[in-house]
Amino acid sequence: MTADDYPLSILRHGDHYVVEAPALGLVRKGADLAQVEGEIRTDIQETLDAYQGAGVAPPTASGSSPASGAEPGSVSTFTVKTAIASAAVLLVLLVVGIALKAAYSEAVRRAQAPFETYQSTLESDTTARIVSNSVARIADTLESVTPERRAEVVENLRRIAKSIEPYIAQIRPILEPDQSGGPSAAAPTE
Repeated sequence: MTADDYPLSILRHGDHYVVEAPALGLVRKGADLAQVEGEIRTDIQETLDAYQGAGVAPPTASGSSPASGAEPGSVSTFTVKTAIASAAVLLVLLVVGIALKAAYSEAVRRAQAPFETYQSTLESDTTARIVSNSVARIADTLESVTPERRAEVVENLRRIAKSIEPYIAQIRPILEPDQSGGPSAAAPTE
């Protein structure tokens, strides 16, 4: 590469010029533009010769300056890379979120399926026959209970009724219909 391959950035500040070779980080300042440009081209050539003497490849000539943000390592480049990385992370999170939502919905659907099947089974004729047969078996069992066992069950039911009587007395005013026909809103008294 030659010194002429590297673009220059020229700025005018009052009565002097600032000429920059952004790819190499060289800057010259002076009142005569032609003189400052010649000096920086000489500096560029000396820098390229130093790179060649050291056996190191010089930076590539680019048509941009640090002010335009295209130089590697500049703040603008970092900002663009950060924005791209952030967008990629958000996209991945969105895809993962959609996948998790779909998996959750499928799990809920599968969990509810047995209940839906159970409800449809309850409505079938077979279930009606099973319930009818079960009630008949319970009735047969109750008929075959001995009089002593029957008296024992009745006595146990009386004891239970007597022990829950105070609770029923407190609940009864709430459940009794008032004048309008609905349940009474009166609270139980203690």
